[in-house]
Amino acid sequence: MPTHNPCSFFARANGALVWSFTTGADVVSSPVVAGGVVYVGSYDGNVYALNASTGNKIWNYATGYGVLSSPAIAEGKVYMSSVHGSVYAFGVSALTVGDLNGDGKVGLADLVALAQAYGSRSGDLNWNPNADIDGNSIVGLYDLALLAQHYGQHSP
Repeated sequence: MPTHNPCSFFARANGALVWSFTTGADVVSSPVVAGGVVYVGSYDGNVYALNASTGNKIWNYATGYGVLSSPAIAEGKVYMSSVHGSVYAFGVSALTVGDLNGDGKVGLADLVALAQAYGSRSGDLNWNPNADIDGNSIVGLYDLALLAQHYGQHSP
């Protein structure tokens, strides 16, 4: 199976790998981050939106052609082009802090998911990377406080 250059995120403090997302082909462009979402194109013909804290895929859009350009953000839109010459514009996604299940609202299901992962670290059986809201590889009190602060909110 061939390996590809993934989109990877490294900790600023120590350079340690935080997460890595592998697409179906090489990622040669620079990603851009807005609203807690990483936007990146891949030679596999897709534009990807990834959770900046966890690296989990939020959505992808198939262009049909390799996407080598680095994204640009202007006036609430993300712009990218494919090798075919087409330009694509997407609305900037905004993650609602504490929306662990991605349903667009912070509610009881998110609180239950965090409670199930509480006290876990990356690699533990009950680890849920979405519950690690602060991105420190431990689901703890600060994650709970962040979820509680945003409880009842909906995605814009």
